[in-house]
Amino acid sequence: MELVFLVFGALWYKVLCEELYVTTPTSVLHIDTSTSQTSTIVTKENGRLLGLAADWRGERLYYTDVSPTGGGIYTANLQGGDVRKLPIQYPGMEPVGLAVDWVYGHLYWTDTVYRAVMMSNLDGTGRVTIVTEKLITPRGIAVDPKRRELYVGDQGKHAVQLCGLDGRNCRELNVTDDSATFWPNQIIIDYASKKVHWIDGWVPALYSCSVGGTDCQRKTGNLSTELGSNPAFGLAVGQSGQLYLSTLHNQSLYRSSLDLELTSVQIASSDTKMFFLLRKEPASNQPTVVTSHPCATNKGGCSDICVPHSGDSFTCMCPDASGKLPVNKICQPPNQFLLFTDISKGIVGLANVDDSEIQTTIMRAVKPLAVTYHQNEKKVYFADARLRTIYKCNLDGSDVETVLNSSHGIGQVEGLSIDYRQNRLYFSNMGFEEYDGVLRSWHTIEMVDLDTKKRRTIVTSLEKPRAVVVDSDRRVLYYTDWGSAGHVGKVALDGSNRVVLTTAENPNDLIISDNKLLIINNKQPTAEIIEIDLANSNSAISRRQLSSVEPLSLAVSGDNLLVSSFTGGLNIYSKPSLGQTYSSSFGHFTRMIVVDTTDTMKRDEGVCSASGSCSDICVTSTQSDFFTCLCPTNTFNELTIDRLSCQEPNSYLLFADIDGIKMVPQGSTGDNQVYTIVYPSADCSHFYGLVVDDNQQYIYFSALQGNSIFRANVDGSDVQKFVTDANGKITSLALSRGDLFWTTTNTNDNSTGAIVHCNTEDTSRTVTVLYNTTAEPLDIAADESNIYWTERGRSGVERFDRREFTARSSVDDEVQTSAIALTVPSRHLLYATDSTVIIRRFPTTTGTTSFTSSLTDTIAESGARTLMATRQFLYLSRWWGNSTGSVRRHDLTSMRSYDVTRAAVRPGQMVYISNQTPNVQGGILYTNKVGSCPSIGSCSGTACFLDVDCYGSSKCCGTSQCTRCSVPEQGSNCVKDGVLIENSGGAVDFGCEKCSCLNGNLTCDRLACPDLGSCPTENKIQPPSGSCCPLCSAITVCSSPPTIENCPASEKSLRLPSNSDRVNVTLDDIIFATTYGKSCSGQKLKLDFTDTSIKYRPYLQMVTVSASDKHGTATCKISVNVIDNTKPAFDSCPSGVLQMYVTKSNRVVTWSPITARDNSGDVKVTADTQNGIELSPGLYDIHYEAVDGSGNSEACSFSINVTMLQACKSPPIPFNGLLSCKDATELTCQLENCNAGYLNTLSVTTTHTCDQTSGQWVPPFPSNFTNVCVKPAPLIIQREYIFEFSCPDFKFDGLDLQQCISNARLCPRDDIKLCDRPFKQIGSSVVSNSRIVMWMEGVLPYGGDMVGLTTRMNNTGNMIKEFFQTGDFETKCPRISCAFSRATSEPDTRKCEVGSKTFLVSGKEICAPCPAGWYFANGDCSECPANTYQERSGQTMCMPCPERGFSAIGSFLQSHCNINDPLVTSEQTDTFVIKIVAVAVGILIVILAAVSIVCFVRRKRVSQKYPSGGNFENPVFMGHGNEAFAGPSVDEYDHITAYKLQPVTQTQNLKTKEGDGYYEEGATLPNEDHACQSSEAASNRDLNKAIQEADYSHFDDFDSPNERLLADSDVKKNNVYSIVQRS
Repeated sequence: MELVFLVFGALWYKVLCEELYVTTPTSVLHIDTSTSQTSTIVTKENGRLLGLAADWRGERLYYTDVSPTGGGIYTANLQGGDVRKLPIQYPGMEPVGLAVDWVYGHLYWTDTVYRAVMMSNLDGTGRVTIVTEKLITPRGIAVDPKRRELYVGDQGKHAVQLCGLDGRNCRELNVTDDSATFWPNQIIIDYASKKVHWIDGWVPALYSCSVGGTDCQRKTGNLSTELGSNPAFGLAVGQSGQLYLSTLHNQSLYRSSLDLELTSVQIASSDTKMFFLLRKEPASNQPTVVTSHPCATNKGGCSDICVPHSGDSFTCMCPDASGKLPVNKICQPPNQFLLFTDISKGIVGLANVDDSEIQTTIMRAVKPLAVTYHQNEKKVYFADARLRTIYKCNLDGSDVETVLNSSHGIGQVEGLSIDYRQNRLYFSNMGFEEYDGVLRSWHTIEMVDLDTKKRRTIVTSLEKPRAVVVDSDRRVLYYTDWGSAGHVGKVALDGSNRVVLTTAENPNDLIISDNKLLIINNKQPTAEIIEIDLANSNSAISRRQLSSVEPLSLAVSGDNLLVSSFTGGLNIYSKPSLGQTYSSSFGHFTRMIVVDTTDTMKRDEGVCSASGSCSDICVTSTQSDFFTCLCPTNTFNELTIDRLSCQEPNSYLLFADIDGIKMVPQGSTGDNQVYTIVYPSADCSHFYGLVVDDNQQYIYFSALQGNSIFRANVDGSDVQKFVTDANGKITSLALSRGDLFWTTTNTNDNSTGAIVHCNTEDTSRTVTVLYNTTAEPLDIAADESNIYWTERGRSGVERFDRREFTARSSVDDEVQTSAIALTVPSRHLLYATDSTVIIRRFPTTTGTTSFTSSLTDTIAESGARTLMATRQFLYLSRWWGNSTGSVRRHDLTSMRSYDVTRAAVRPGQMVYISNQTPNVQGGILYTNKVGSCPSIGSCSGTACFLDVDCYGSSKCCGTSQCTRCSVPEQGSNCVKDGVLIENSGGAVDFGCEKCSCLNGNLTCDRLACPDLGSCPTENKIQPPSGSCCPLCSAITVCSSPPTIENCPASEKSLRLPSNSDRVNVTLDDIIFATTYGKSCSGQKLKLDFTDTSIKYRPYLQMVTVSASDKHGTATCKISVNVIDNTKPAFDSCPSGVLQMYVTKSNRVVTWSPITARDNSGDVKVTADTQNGIELSPGLYDIHYEAVDGSGNSEACSFSINVTMLQACKSPPIPFNGLLSCKDATELTCQLENCNAGYLNTLSVTTTHTCDQTSGQWVPPFPSNFTNVCVKPAPLIIQREYIFEFSCPDFKFDGLDLQQCISNARLCPRDDIKLCDRPFKQIGSSVVSNSRIVMWMEGVLPYGGDMVGLTTRMNNTGNMIKEFFQTGDFETKCPRISCAFSRATSEPDTRKCEVGSKTFLVSGKEICAPCPAGWYFANGDCSECPANTYQERSGQTMCMPCPERGFSAIGSFLQSHCNINDPLVTSEQTDTFVIKIVAVAVGILIVILAAVSIVCFVRRKRVSQKYPSGGNFENPVFMGHGNEAFAGPSVDEYDHITAYKLQPVTQTQNLKTKEGDGYYEEGATLPNEDHACQSSEAASNRDLNKAIQEADYSHFDDFDSPNERLLADSDVKKNNVYSIVQRS
């Protein structure tokens, strides 16, 4: 019978005596399942611990932390000690699942932000991204080293993948639709049963497959009943085959058989959530691979990472962000490589040219598209189509910089190319905006100078530009356009001489090789290679078919053509024969280029190197003696008449377009380039409304996408949000003498609207609805008397009388109108129909304005969308299709028209601004037309006042009571194009002709143009609008470097602040007002100055001011003397006489360390009497002196009275306090008091008596008696604020919010700290919201006014909230382009400052610094270790003894350090250690024996109480009742999708939605732009924003609402990475 009990007990021992590990948000728990005893072995207070794995043979645990501050992967021993953070760091990392390959020494993990599986060595080195293909939300992961297999669970795709250990050859496990998994969580491998198991967090089920991924089955058991809505998360298998489950809530673990009959294990833990689970296994149970493997010896010869395949095959891999590829198994920077982007995976990488499957990731992006390599800079340039940004970085992913982004008008960039001669980047730019269901786009090719950052639009009239390549030798650019009229074109680098080389159906990529231009044309049904001979003046063209591929990108390596496919993979063809020599389906090469790093490209500015050749942008021509000067198109400027310099325009037209507020010069210089002065932002895009004030100082504009009106200077600077209208969507604007009017549209169905008013001089910006319209209002105009507007679908022009505040009858209600305008001052009302523009003049009657049909003129201009009229000109905007628009000017006098620009997309309202003085008399523009008036018959009213009031050549004729516009009598005069030319009146210009009249005979001569001589074709500038003669760039020579005029020769003196060791310096502090930089052409140059903060030094320092242009850099070195007049300050100096007590055996006298500080950081303290020396009884004067580096000194003097005591040893002397000793009948000592400003931390003042017999003090002095007097330190009141913004695309971070508050001058000062504290971006429970947390800290001195401090903190917080609530932040915070939602705050918390801890004084907690001899660490004070000391209080570390000296624990003086040998010899120490170890081992054996006996007896009792045939109903293991499983709630689990209520079978192919910020409520942080993360470190703030919102497998998250990136399965494969309109 006893034997039966023993066997039964052993079985129960195996069942019950399991050791489990589980992660919670802040800890790793160790659980004994037999006793339910829980112990916390790892604690991380602010952590979010998650993944868990173990190497049982190596006795190491591995766990992940996904918290914002301490995120990473950690390792500890099995007891939780020896915690180390692995050196695995990359921006935005969120490691979730973990798995250990204990055979090959690798660590695997899933990352939900990067949507990838990564691996490294077990020590954290050698990180490699191995799986990215088609992953959405990877979570669970398991590794089977025996079979060399990797299992990955994907909650986004609702599947489990099986891959090789190198991440290749992945396939989904075959789980049928009826039993398909939905949210696979932890995956485990049961090596005993050869099964793979995983638990599903959505479907309450256990999934099991045979290893290798076959025979997959689902079991549900009683999971729904037991778990209810509590999601299962972790899974472990016991040594007898039973399962353990962890759940997200209820602090519970469950034990189960394979039939899933659950019993509960209650866990005592403060955390309410549990994640990944492990069962501790003896190392002997961990399966081993008995056969030798290829990586066993010297990693197979691999220098970095060796990953085995089947048999003896293996892969050598190089770490991410190393910039290396394996060459003969050795990772090294390759001389030649294939640089590529993979838009499906979000990768910028490099690959082996001969074997494209050998790859290394440079960095991760969102939608990386175009890519090129700068041979001279050794930089990678690439464009992210999703973020609309061009970046550059090193080959190892470091030093990431933004070149241009969406705030610069960047759209989708599909082509990049470098002009090495002049160091410029050329790129295609295709952007999209949607309004009212119509998608409109702009398409350009542009250039940015990489030295000056100046930018120029080169080509505008394109449809869908894609690839570009610069031919630096020929000074031309080739491009592809895959629009409806697909073609390959050529254009000079200055944008001139554009020609079409050949047509092509879908030209995707092109490259120059061996004097040939090679183009891949994805022609259907068979693709082709087009070759254009560039050496042949006739540009001979040949075409060859390219079989078995749908070509996407093209590169050349030697005699080989590398062609990537839309469906993935890479093919290599022989260039001569197009025979295929290599094919691989691995990877996706969206754009690629072969790079040879040994090549260097010569920079040669040519004639542009001559100083003064051009003021801004100089472009050399193919002929060495010619160049073109250009002005930046992102600047408010125009080209001067000599075509050499740029200046602010005198007369110009501004118009609103979808991609910006644009300017076209209208002066006499002949420059008709379109310049963008305001680019779109998040809350202002698709510009339409635009007006200018009467003083031509401010422009007001609006966007069709919003309900705000913005104001800016006329040059586009200082953009501010002016007013927001909650009534609806703003369309058009009108401004009359400070009164701003606009039309709004009902945002629900656009069926109605309103006319709204706001006075621009009203500081309250009051918005008033004047009139509600019954149809959608369109264009609007206003004068001092009336408001006019048109309505969709209605005839005529509506009118509202401002004086009577009532609507009047409409004007010309028989005609369908679209656009209207008024001349200034108001004499004409102009409105457009489909075919004409009608002018109605304002005749004056008694007090009213009326219209009569007799006062009408018609202009034959059709298709006008908006109108803008001046006295002389009428401007009309027109557009057609989705991407072509123009602005046209009609001269109201000559009746001639011409195009101002055709480089517009959808031009909206326009304004004309001129700084030229017109002919004005009495406030009215006056011109007198030629000819004489005919006799006027009877008429009524006044139709005109001046000739200028009449259209064309008509004159204002009649009497003061009766006027009308009449055609003048010709007589002996002449008429041309409706213009009267007086007889013998001199020549009149008609465009390119001069015409004169003599006795009725008209003579016209064409203007003579100057001879351009040998000006090359590409340098000939075609006649601009309004001009007749072509121009050629001038040539000047100036090559001298710049100079700095009036460089200061004398030194500059700066005073060091009393509270800092640095002085902040501005340029004005060190230069004269007359100091400036000058180029050799006389141009004034900007001075650069970087030494803005100078550290104190006791000698002269040199700072440098520089000025640079293309010819060199001039420097001016200035001597700076930083003067320090501030004396040092002693931290404390005793006052009066200090009482000291010694004995015969110990005469060492020690007082509180005397220390001093100085603002310069350099202070030396000396004393005439050393602290801690032997002194005889008596009175001593002690003198200290502190001297800083400038000779400033301060003294500290006090006295000590040394008294000899008998019998007992010397009592400890309290620092900063008075010890009083009395020797009457017996010797007693007690703390008399603490010095002024110090507090006594003793709860009771005790009298200590010297016991004559024992020689001891009774009671003994406390061990900390020396430090019982403490000086109170400030209390820190910390408050957490959370600011929420409505940002579907998060485009700013905590640093931007911090800068915003600083710009608004809302940063508190003195005792409230905010802007110097961290601002952190956190997750949100709402996908469209983004949250940033900031911490405000109030510093409360001891005894300070707590109420007053918290009140001021409240006021500060309220001011900041109000600043954002009112919308004022948008004017001061250009980077915050999202609407403010709300701000909340958490309850205040109290803490001590760093270096201080809480002490109990009179029952109250106070803050005080750690005393001398101690240091602050982990929130508490600790004594200085042996062989160190610390003389100052409040320090975070102790100083090592000099000269390797020795000191006792807690030493507070340097003199305590002893350079003699330690008292204990090494032999004695070794002997002592051996004895201690022996005793410990003996005790451990006894304890283990006792535990084994107890455990066995308890198991025996349990087996008797619960027979094997009965139900296991121990209350400790009770379940959660019989609640039906309803699925997790949205607040409980990660990635709850909008379609969560659908049956599982209907959701298998749906994409997941981003979740909340906390892991268990959202694995990724939505709306954070972690874009283009460097694999190791991203130095550019803007790059750390988008990966967490990126979905590399989705093609529907592009910016425009009606755009998407087509997937591989779409019909038109050519558009795989290009935007098209949804069907």
